[in-house]
Amino acid sequence: MNRAFLLAFAGFVLAALVVCPAYAVTYHTMDLGAWMQVTDMNQSGQVVGTGLDYNARIWDPRTGVSVLPCQPSAYPKGVNDSGVVVASTGQGQAIRIDATGSTTLIGLSSLKNTPSEINNADQVAGASYGAGGLRPVLWSADGSVSDLGVLDPHCDTGWANDVNDAGQVVGKSGTHAFLWSRASGMRDLGPGEAMAISNSGLVVVNSADHLSSYIWRDGTGLAPLGKLSDWASNLGADINGLGQVVGGATDAEGRRLPVLWNPDGSIVVLPKPSDAAPSYGCAIAINDAGWVLGSVYQEALLWTPVPEPSSLAALLAGLAGFGALVRRRR
Repeated sequence: MNRAFLLAFAGFVLAALVVCPAYAVTYHTMDLGAWMQVTDMNQSGQVVGTGLDYNARIWDPRTGVSVLPCQPSAYPKGVNDSGVVVASTGQGQAIRIDATGSTTLIGLSSLKNTPSEINNADQVAGASYGAGGLRPVLWSADGSVSDLGVLDPHCDTGWANDVNDAGQVVGKSGTHAFLWSRASGMRDLGPGEAMAISNSGLVVVNSADHLSSYIWRDGTGLAPLGKLSDWASNLGADINGLGQVVGGATDAEGRRLPVLWNPDGSIVVLPKPSDAAPSYGCAIAINDAGWVLGSVYQEALLWTPVPEPSSLAALLAGLAGFGALVRRRR
């Protein structure tokens, strides 16, 4: 393959990226059936939550829904890419359920523990209630626990919402959002609550008045997520490795809408099922493939991206043109 060919191909790829932007997609809506609550999704599309029968569930794109092999009244909160699930129990305990169904108690049984999320190192973020109050904590895979501390010594209430694969934790301490790392300790991100963190360290922060959402970046601070003119409020829930954020918005008529924000500033109001009520649902999780998990009342929904026909046509036309160019040069 000669240099001229490589240069021509590189030029085509660049042109294709310009003509076919990464976010030029529509979304297909899949109904996953009735759940009491869905809570998380991993990179392979496995979904966890609680069924109407109060049993912990997992949905797999290949095998469908199955009941997790754990005690009744367990409520899954997170699932990592190995299929390890973290859940809370009706007795106020945190448990880890591995892919074989083996269950392990997390933390001391003498404390009330509430997990929020699990990363690919099997670290679990959450909260523990003891003599010091409700504190944000990080449980390691070996069973050890780290009390993440507080921002305000006069307010000991706090919890952790998410942990990335680097072990960075985000959540709320007192009335402020925080970012914690083992190297730097707890960092104040301002009033509000930190909901999610990407592996690159981007943090979704919701305002204290629950009306607006922001992306926090190290070095630049908070930048607001876009808001459509008829929205009364918008709140982020999760972020993926591409910097896409999902959550919900409330319009002027009080309807709750599932929303996706793209890094280029574009906003997608995710399509609702034809039989959904006018006031419905929100998006709660997104993976790096762009799959979005959400719910409408007690119906779990999965939105998967589909390239728009115009983008596909432009890409195919470009490929045809490039093929003609190669033939002429032979």
